[in-house]
Order: sequence, then C-alpha cells, then structure tokens
Amino acid sequence: MSNSSENKHVAIIAFPFGSHLMPLLNLVLKLARAAPNCSFSFIGTGKSNAILFPKPYIPNNIKAYSVSDGIPDGHVLGSRPTEKLNLFLKTGPENLHKGIELAVAETKQRVTCIISDAFVTSSLVVAQTLNVPWVPVWLPMSCSLSLYFYIDLLREQCANSAGDRTFDFLPGLSKMRAEDMPLDILYVGEEVTLFSRTLASLGKVLPQAKAVVINFFMELDPPLFVKDMKSKLNSMLYVVPLPSQLLPPSDTDANGCLSWLDKQNARSVAYVCFGTVVAPTPHELVAVAEALEESGFSFLWSLKENQMGLLPNGFLERTSMRGKIVSWAPQTQVLAHESAILWRSRDKCKNDRGCLGDWGHNRR
Repeated sequence: MSNSSENKHVAIIAFPFGSHLMPLLNLVLKLARAAPNCSFSFIGTGKSNAILFPKPYIPNNIKAYSVSDGIPDGHVLGSRPTEKLNLFLKTGPENLHKGIELAVAETKQRVTCIISDAFVTSSLVVAQTLNVPWVPVWLPMSCSLSLYFYIDLLREQCANSAGDRTFDFLPGLSKMRAEDMPLDILYVGEEVTLFSRTLASLGKVLPQAKAVVINFFMELDPPLFVKDMKSKLNSMLYVVPLPSQLLPPSDTDANGCLSWLDKQNARSVAYVCFGTVVAPTPHELVAVAEALEESGFSFLWSLKENQMGLLPNGFLERTSMRGKIVSWAPQTQVLAHESAILWRSRDKCKNDRGCLGDWGHNRR
C-alpha cells in the first residue's frame, strides 16, 4: 500500500465470546499485512486476548489490549450462557475507552478509525466521541442481518403464527420460517436482557456506520436481501470468509484430519463445528446429522465425545465412506485446506434458543 496508511491507528473492538474472535482476528491480520505502516490495537478481555495473543505469526503492527469482562470479583456465573455476555455489554463505552487509552498511551498515536464486532454496539458511542469512522463487522450468517431491521413487523407477524409460517414479507428471505427466529428478537417485557436489547437495536445502530463488513460471499446471498440491505446501510462491504494465510501450521493433528482432507477433492468437504460455549440440543444435533446425510456431501465434523451417542442409529455406518467425525480438529488448518468449502461454527449461532442470535435461520 502507499504511504497513506502511515500514522493511521485502527482500534479493533472484539466481542470476546465463542467463534467471533478468530474471524475478526483473521480480518485484522489481512489488513495488517496490506497496510504494514498502519497500527492496529486489538481490544478484548484478558481471557479472550490470552486465546489469541501472543502468537509468533502476529505481525508487529498488531498489539493487544485488555479491558474488563464485567464479571465482579468473586462472582460465580450461573448456568445461563448469556449471563457473561450481558455482564460484558453492561460495562459499556467507558470500558472500551479504557482500552483505547491504553493503546494511545503506548503507541503515541490517536485512534483514526474503529472496527468493531457488530454486537458491541457501544463502540459506536466511542467512535462518535473520538469523531472517527465506525466500521462494524457482521460475523453471523449474512442474511440474518435482515431480521434486525424488521423486528416490529416480525413480532407482529410471529405473535400468534404457526412455526411453519414463511417470511414471504422479508426481501430475499421467503424460505425462512417463524420457527427459525432467534428468541432474542421476540423477547419483550421482563424477559428482555441487555443482549436482547442490543440485538434489537441493530436496525437503528448499523445505518450510522461508515460501512458494514459482511463475512460472506455476496454471490451466495439472495439478490433481494442484498438490494434491501444496501438501501439501508451507508456502505456494505463483503469480505470472503477465509482464514488468513499468516496462520501457522498446526502443532498437532492427532485425529488425522489434515491427512484425510488431503485425499479429498478440492472444495468438496463441509466442515462442521459446534464450538465451545453452548452444546446443541439432541434434537438439533440429529437435525444436522440428517441434513449431512441427505446432502450427499463429504464432511468433517468436530463433535465432543459425549455427544456422539446422540447421533441417529446407523449414521456413522451409512456415512463412513464420505464422512469423518472427530472429537477435536485443528480448525485453523482445516479452514485453510483447499478441500474445505464450508465452516459452520455454532458458537456464533446457538440456540438457547439463540445464545448468539441466529441458530435457526442458519440451519434453514
């Protein structure tokens, strides 16, 4: 790049949960390589930063800074996975400002742009305070974004609808059904959590962004959806959701995933991983297994050992010639492999029903 990137300082604000972290870091790695004279300050919690940093492949123009996760000292988290999400979001823009102050103090450079996970809407307030562009990154399934622009209509239409009612009133999403809706959108009254309110605000917050980055392929999105979103956003930038080439080789591959992928045709294997935050229900796990079997695609499925007993009877035998199920896979290298064409991590689309907001419609 030209010297136009000199003295630029971009603050990256992460949503420090589930599989939102790695795709955001991959984007920053690509930007850092394209703009070596630009500084990138990655702001997360101490726990999330410990997962990503330090690594030998992180270039010198990316530095990590930690802010509070919002969990009070001595507090014991309950069983609901959304509790820690709500506690983090509750810290608000003040917490994010502290991370930026750390970055500015060390780099001696003022922040000139903020790139944030779209779920951290308080980063908009920070950008407005600093008078810099705000660029949120939408990491869930792209078409799920549409739901948050039609919340009032959806609540009205779904209030007394049967689960199989289709959304023919949503541009490009006519095949989606009421049963696919994340409950976070439908919550009203006392059931509303801070995370639910955050999701519900996206339709009003995102149009204030300089641009919204979409982690998907524009060619695969419904044209009506793309047209509708472009009419609502200042700019819509698609970024191909592929891992950075800067990522290192795996330290271990005890289950032989990579050698198995080496034997498959290019771009022919679906990779499935449920993540670590919330386990799928038995019903959901069976639904995924049935979809894989019916699809006829080759697949690599990273599934916890204690969930393998929930698979449909005979599933392993019927799919043994084209499928591989392991308890752990070197995910970074799997995603970078030329045989892998699809990654569905349920960390970012769970069903609590919908811990992170889009399990149902992703499945659709």
